[in-house]
Amino acid sequence: MERAEKTKIMFAVTESKRHGYPHPSAISRRAVFWTLEKIVRYNTSGFHLSFIHVHSPAATCTQLEKNNSNGDALLQYFINRCNSLEIDSEAINRAGLNVSKIICKEAKRKNADLLVVGGIARQRTGLDLWKRIFSAEVIEHCVGHAKCPVLTYRRSEDDNNEDEIDYDRVAGGQRQD
Repeated sequence: MERAEKTKIMFAVTESKRHGYPHPSAISRRAVFWTLEKIVRYNTSGFHLSFIHVHSPAATCTQLEKNNSNGDALLQYFINRCNSLEIDSEAINRAGLNVSKIICKEAKRKNADLLVVGGIARQRTGLDLWKRIFSAEVIEHCVGHAKCPVLTYRRSEDDNNEDEIDYDRVAGGQRQD
């Protein structure tokens, strides 16, 4: 019997705007965990997960090293989660201004079967207009230009703002995911 090829899922992840690096954003965490629960489920050996983070390019070598280090720390959160579930995974840390083009290029290069991006509802209050527009533009570009299907996980108005939760203080100092 021929061995089936693993399904390749790529996740575009970002840092928490409230806590900064190395904490992932609530929408990134939720998109990953939703996919693990609904798609991967108990077939952990049938998937290869890639996590991509695109950070701003830096003017100096010192700043670039810091940005790379911060991105690596963020990605390690998801790699550790996959390791604990025995899921094959990899981290991709890139610098660039055109986030959506970099994400689509990497999804094509890695032959992703599915690209998962998290977004913020345009109407969401509490976020400045630029962040809402930027998130929507990245999603729209990925949907229109990725060479694989794109799953968009959008936080709705009814969702709690998880970025407001201090995860290090929840449940007596133990982080809950």
